[in-house]
Formats: sequence, C-alpha cells, structure tokens
Amino acid sequence: MTNNIWVRPASRDDSHDIAALLGQLGYPTDSGTVMARLGRVEATGMDQILVAEEQEHIVGVAALHIIPALIHQQGPLAQITAIVVDERRLREGIGRQLLEIAEELARKAGCYGMEISSNVQRTEAHRFYRTLGYTQSNMLFRKMLS
Repeated sequence: MTNNIWVRPASRDDSHDIAALLGQLGYPTDSGTVMARLGRVEATGMDQILVAEEQEHIVGVAALHIIPALIHQQGPLAQITAIVVDERRLREGIGRQLLEIAEELARKAGCYGMEISSNVQRTEAHRFYRTLGYTQSNMLFRKMLS
C-alpha cells in the first residue's frame, strides 16, 4: 500500500510536519526546534533524517545515526533513535519502507549492524521490529545530564 510513498532525506522545509509526528510519538516540540536539530544532524555528515512523503505531505520520519568507531566491534554501528508513522497511516508499510532504506544506507556506510531504541511501553512497535528480523539483545540505561 506504499506505492505513492517516496522516502527521501529531510529538509528544513519539513520541520513543521516532523514536529507534528514527533508530538505523536510523545516528544512535543516546535518546528523551529526541529529546524535547528536538522541543521545539527546535517553538520555531522554521517547521520540522516529520512521522511516518507506522499503527495507533498510527510507521513513518516526516521532518524538514522552512525557511530563511526567502537572499541569492541569492527566497523561502525547504525542506530535508529526515532521512527514514527502518522497514527492515521499505521499498518500501511510506511515504517517498513523507512527502515529498509535506513538499512540500505547503513550497509553502504559499512555498518556491521543496526539498533533501534524503543520505549518499553511500545509493545506494538516491538512486534513490528521483530517481524523485520530485529531481536531484543540489550538493556538501555539512561541518565539525564541536564
């Protein structure tokens, strides 16, 4: 059902739609903040924000980050730190398409693997990741520094 969906790198013009999607994910923010964050992501030269677009409307977003060097692994690691599909468009293959393209980009960057962080309460998302071959392997511990 994703025939009319086009996945492309996000631009600053997408800030309003990305902010709305992040709000659906539980991370309310404004378009100005998203625009600034997109600028910081662009500056790394390794990370990419992907958007799924249909008829000039953003229906999904995924944040792909590349960790270039790890002491305990050979090669870089890819991480998806945020992925959200418009709640009105769930189960249409949009998330799958976003992840497939992110995986392709990670392979091209020489990544040995890809990780997705997900809140423990998002059980539907966990089922989705498992259907795509992801397995739960670690626990994530977080400490806020500010």
